[in-house]
Amino acid sequence: MEEFRQDRQDPVEEPSSLEQQIYRLVNKYTLPDTLVVHLTGIVTQAEKILQCMKSDPRDVGPGRRFLERYLPLVENIAARGQILSEQLSDEAQREKAITELAVVLERVERAFKQQHQALLENDSLDFEAELLTLDKLLKTDGFGK
Repeated sequence: MEEFRQDRQDPVEEPSSLEQQIYRLVNKYTLPDTLVVHLTGIVTQAEKILQCMKSDPRDVGPGRRFLERYLPLVENIAARGQILSEQLSDEAQREKAITELAVVLERVERAFKQQHQALLENDSLDFEAELLTLDKLLKTDGFGK
């Protein structure tokens, strides 16, 4: 019975901890501009994923799994990036660390965009099916092209 309850959780309640993680990413870390660009992109996509989860119950499971897997990692990287950018005294090492982090954050941002698009696909398929149904109904009722 407990498994059934976990599978049927209210999708509106579920994202609250995820929203808190996103909030921390936006407000807790001070990073160089080259990193902020990608972190902002990640946050934007994460918010879009949350919106999909709120508007389509079918997106709750895959969206939650994705965000729960990647948001903590992004937060950890942001924290370490902040520490390194503030504490590395060797400018070459600091720039190298920031460049490597920017490359990784850019890849993560692309992954978040891809996940958002994947969540939108079922909506698109549903819309296409509704259009086909309406078109067939019109033709059946003699309102052809």
